[in-house]
Amino acid sequence: MRRHCCKLLAAAGLLVLGAGCATLHKGSHQRIPIESQPEGAGVYVNGDREGTTPMVIPLSRRMGHVVEVRKRGFDTERVLLYTVPNERQRAFIRFSSDHYTGALNQLSPGEVNVELRPTLLPSAPGPDPEVEKEQKLEEAREIRRSGGFSAADYEYVVSRIEAFYGGEGG
Repeated sequence: MRRHCCKLLAAAGLLVLGAGCATLHKGSHQRIPIESQPEGAGVYVNGDREGTTPMVIPLSRRMGHVVEVRKRGFDTERVLLYTVPNERQRAFIRFSSDHYTGALNQLSPGEVNVELRPTLLPSAPGPDPEVEKEQKLEEAREIRRSGGFSAADYEYVVSRIEAFYGGEGG
């Protein structure tokens, strides 16, 4: 009987200790979904290539990160992920290891979703937007013919040109 009580007390003690341990609840890494339009862009975290969109990557909660999404023919997008306190920060029981592992933090934003801007788009329409629109559509067709854009990339670029200059056409 005494042995049974000791085991029960030990289990209860572990439960109480574990309840305050953010590392057990949250973990030291956070899974961040990374998506881009168009898909198939390279993902770089803190300068290191990690994969291709769409993807989910576990990132350390201990520090912020710079996520770059790169694709040929498109402007690079950079997203800064900051560390912010999570709800475990307010827990009554906390452990020093939680500070070390970053488990008391979360990364914000919790996902990266970027629309890549085609490099062939100007910052503003010129004096004759209709003529410029047709030129940009032809430029996109030429890039597609030369293999610079996949079919999906080409469709995306055409939609961005249409949206930039307004209306349908070309």
